[in-house]
Amino acid sequence: MHRLAAVPGSSSPSDGVLFIEQPAATAVLLTSADTDLTALAAQLDRCPDVIGAGRSLRALNLAALQHPAVLDHYIRTSLQSTDLVVVRLLGGRGHWSYGLEQLRQWAEEQPARQLMVLSGTAEEEATLVELSSVSTPVALACSRCLREGGPANWLAVLTSWKALLDGAQITPPVPEALADPEVYDWRDDPGPRVGVVLYRALLQAGDLALADALLSALRTAGLAPRALWLSSLRDGAVQQGVADLLGRERVDAVLCTTSFASV
Repeated sequence: MHRLAAVPGSSSPSDGVLFIEQPAATAVLLTSADTDLTALAAQLDRCPDVIGAGRSLRALNLAALQHPAVLDHYIRTSLQSTDLVVVRLLGGRGHWSYGLEQLRQWAEEQPARQLMVLSGTAEEEATLVELSSVSTPVALACSRCLREGGPANWLAVLTSWKALLDGAQITPPVPEALADPEVYDWRDDPGPRVGVVLYRALLQAGDLALADALLSALRTAGLAPRALWLSSLRDGAVQQGVADLLGRERVDAVLCTTSFASV
């Protein structure tokens, strides 16, 4: 069973500090990005046993653990039976230095515990991954997969976490680069062809509900959607890629869901 918490269970002592607690889990992801929570939840919906049958995975935004007393309480109450903690930090070591120190101490207290520290930016990657207790190549690969995002990269990372928990030999996952624009769910549907332009950030976060519902509605209406994920229509190369793909498909209309795209 998995529980991802944007606003977890908590208690408030008299001094106003909000203490955070979660039920025990085999693995825990602590991240600076809410999009990680969305992507992880979507991946677990598709593959609930991805880290192993009978194991649990929980997640929490690091913003809930900024106060040292809150972090100490969380480690003491929520991580005592956890085997793997993954921290994904959008920023340098100094953004959460106390937390990193305490989690390294947590990992050192018991041989079975493992800590993986990942960077949300390429600039801080080398500094952060070396804080991990797992091998540097594996941490680097997982860091890069999650920066690329998307269901395939998340699945590769979660498969690596399962191998860590199994004590198995791990081959560092290879990040799967997303094209820009990226084709999505093209089928040999009958009817007029309609281009659909979507923000790639949704794909990176695994948030496919809008796209899937939209494509389903278009097909129900007798249309043949041609959906594309893209970073921004402000980029000339992306504009050309969209024009080439939709021109080749001879679409009769284009539905654009990106905002601020007057081009």
